[in-house]
Amino acid sequence: MIVVDVSLWLDLFVKAIESQFKLAEEFFYEVEEPVIYEPMLFKVELTGILARYNPRNIVEQLVDEVTWLRLK
Repeated sequence: MIVVDVSLWLDLFVKAIESQFKLAEEFFYEVEEPVIYEPMLFKVELTGILARYNPRNIVEQLVDEVTWLRLK
């Protein structure tokens, strides 16, 4: 099992550092069926950080797109 911090997910959305974005994109392309084991904590962390850079409607859309994953 690979444990991934929310910051790696953020690299997919905050493209400030292009090299980090590309690494995150490649990583998630290779991982088959990622599972979020702490869905509420994940949503809170992701939402909190995305809200620093984006308006509410964009944050809600991004979080909804990410949480299509199978949650445990």
